[in-house]
Amino acid sequence: MKRLQRGGEIFPQAIAIAFKKYRRDWLFSLCSVFSMAAFLVPLLTIFGLKDGIVGTLENRLLSDPRTLEITSIGHPNFRPEFFAGLAADPDVTYVVPDTRDISNFIHLEREGGAALRVASAPSSEGDPLVALAASGARPGDAGRPPGLREIYVSEPAAEALRLKAGDKVTGIVTRSVNGFIERARTEFTVLGVIPKQAVDSEAVLASLPMMRATELFRSGYGNAELGWEGRDPAEVPPGGPIYQRFRLYARDLDAVGRLQRRFQESGVMVSARTAEIQRVKTMDTAFSLVILTLLGVVGTGAFASAASGSVDQVAKNRKSLACLALLGLGRPHLLAFSSFQAALTGLLASLLAAGLFLATARILNYLFMGTLRNVESFCSLSWAKLGVASGAAVLFMIIASLTAYTALSDIEPSEGMRDV
Repeated sequence: MKRLQRGGEIFPQAIAIAFKKYRRDWLFSLCSVFSMAAFLVPLLTIFGLKDGIVGTLENRLLSDPRTLEITSIGHPNFRPEFFAGLAADPDVTYVVPDTRDISNFIHLEREGGAALRVASAPSSEGDPLVALAASGARPGDAGRPPGLREIYVSEPAAEALRLKAGDKVTGIVTRSVNGFIERARTEFTVLGVIPKQAVDSEAVLASLPMMRATELFRSGYGNAELGWEGRDPAEVPPGGPIYQRFRLYARDLDAVGRLQRRFQESGVMVSARTAEIQRVKTMDTAFSLVILTLLGVVGTGAFASAASGSVDQVAKNRKSLACLALLGLGRPHLLAFSSFQAALTGLLASLLAAGLFLATARILNYLFMGTLRNVESFCSLSWAKLGVASGAAVLFMIIASLTAYTALSDIEPSEGMRDV
């Protein structure tokens, strides 16, 4: 009987023998693969449902800038230093002061058409709504904050006035003085159109200096740069401008709740879509608990099944393994022999489970396609996550096979002498 070669070649030889043995016992190997796949498919499906449903809901929230928006309630007074502190907050991605409610309406008028009353809001560098209007902006204007005589218009306002990027439109601001209505006019250039899914009302975004000039005009002041008559703005009481509102966007979904709590603790009442966000977070937590429960129950059953299978295989092939030990395979090599077969079972089972999962996900997505948008899915897992699941299955099977180590360590080469 030829003894196996020593040195670095013995492990490859052990692996080669393990593969031949695995292929010869194909029926048992096939049953092991199907058994392990039966444990994996439900886990992959629940993971896919979590990623599909929760991921879709989170993407829907994040695709709407209003989800991350926080606005003040009431009529508090905010000094410039208040906004400097917010701008330095890591949970805040964008903030700009806003003027009083009464100042936030102007009329837009095109030549030969009726005037349209629209709400106005301030905008500055980094405005998320301006970024959404970039696709319809003229070259060079995409993402640029509006200047004193420039505005972004919402899609409903653009449709009502038939406006597009580059068009001119007249803005009209009114005030009442001693019972008489005075009007100030300025010509705006439209920089872009904000999609309806972001702003579904008739509105415009203007620069903060323009908003401030409008507020002062309604308080009786003029503006030399805009050609508006009134008292000299230099007569405005010192101490800097006082704002009563702001436009603020949180960095992510979790930051919305943190910011709202901090505002309330400081006595500032704000409005945010925390209820919608919390519903998605609750669903995510519920899925996570279900997954942990399944991992515990299914994992325990799978481990017990795989471990008992490994011990049983060692018991059935005890004499064959003793012969291999007689030929030069030590206990580490016998362990590699057993681990390789377990890893091969885990790999084949994970590939089978991935195929079954993809078929299941395709069926579920087809059944629920009426509730989904073009890029959404009801059940899905990325290829990276499927790869991680496959690696975890292989590692799981190898660990389960280590339970046979005690049985392997008891095998003596002399037990194979009867077969020599």
